[in-house]
Parts: sequence; C-alpha cells; structure tokens
Amino acid sequence: MKKTLLSLILLLTTMGATTAQAFDFDWGLTGGLNVTKLNMKGTNAKFFDSTNRAGWFVGPKIDMGFVLGFGLDAAVLYQQAQHNIKFVGLTGQTYSSTHTTDYVSLPINARYNIGLGDALSLYIATGPQFDFMWDGGEENWFDNIPSTFRQENLTVNWNVGCGLRIVKHVEVGLAYNFGLSKAGERVDNWGNAIMNGLQNLTGKDDYRANAFKLHVSYYF
Repeated sequence: MKKTLLSLILLLTTMGATTAQAFDFDWGLTGGLNVTKLNMKGTNAKFFDSTNRAGWFVGPKIDMGFVLGFGLDAAVLYQQAQHNIKFVGLTGQTYSSTHTTDYVSLPINARYNIGLGDALSLYIATGPQFDFMWDGGEENWFDNIPSTFRQENLTVNWNVGCGLRIVKHVEVGLAYNFGLSKAGERVDNWGNAIMNGLQNLTGKDDYRANAFKLHVSYYF
C-alpha cells in the first residue's frame, strides 16, 4: 500500500508538470474533517444502526481550470475514518463498536467556478472517489460476541460539494460522500446466540459508508 501511495503522488505531480502550461493550474495541500455514518443493508439490517463518528484526512491536491469556468481537481489523501455499528439484542440491550479504518483516497472531481470578484470565487464540484484500505482483513468488532466483519480493500464513492476560493490561495469547502459500493460485510452467522439476548442472524449483511467532509486547501 505504501508503494501505491507513492505512485499516486508521483502521478499527481506528473499531471501538474505536463498541464501547467496548457491550462490554469494550481497545486497545494488539503486537509480536513470527515464525519462518517454506516448504512447497513441485508437480511438483518433492522437489528443494526450506526452513529456519526469523526475522522480526518490530509494530502496533496491539484486544481486545473479549462474554459468558461469548468475545471478539474484531484488529490491523493491519507484518510482515517471511524466506523460505528450498534446492535440491539432481543432483551433490548445495545452493543456498540467503533472501528478505525485507514485509507489512501483518490478523489477526482469535475468543477464549475463562478467568479465573485478579484479576490473571491464560488465553486461546485462532483465526481468519484476511490478509497484503498491501508491494512485489511477480518476482525471481531464486538467484545464477547462472535461478530466478524470484513472490510473491502477498494471502496468506490461519489462526492458532491461546494466551497469558496479566497485570494486565489485559500479554499474552504463542504462535501457529501455517497458510498456506491459496499465498504464491508458481516461474514459469520450468529446462530443460537440467544445468550446475552442476541438474535439469530444467519443471512448476509453489508454496509456502505456515507460521510460529510469539511476541508481547507492552500495552493502555492
């Protein structure tokens, strides 16, 4: 995964070097906060819930302007997300687990810029994001309960966002990240787990991760 991260950063730098003379081009650093909530799907989805959990991200970013306000931005991010799952047993007892997941993320957005003067512009952006999990595998998410979850090595998402560019160097934006593909799944069957008030869960259950993101970028 470290080789993948270095390759993506090199690709981003090369794109900037080859396009800087052809288009308006800026490069810099971005970072911010993500607030993630899981959306459970499957046979037993009604027994599961999730609450918002905060994480963070940081990495290099490029912004290319074409014509008539249209452009493209892309970044290579190291991202840490918090995934929370809650399970309600037959007795009404709630079991909750929060799991930290690290990703190398590649968002690529088409954007439209609206000038509001020499020092300020507004943008709207949308596009795919590819999240490569840093360290995968199957793990038990609940203490004293046979609850094995497997996370996907690659997750595909879609971003929709807007923001402001201030004095050509500082950008502040807000985005919502929709999970297009599943982020993980429960891989065991909780058969005969009536002790502790648990429901028999013998079908497939998976989850997608949706997130709000607030970022601040600085372009050199």
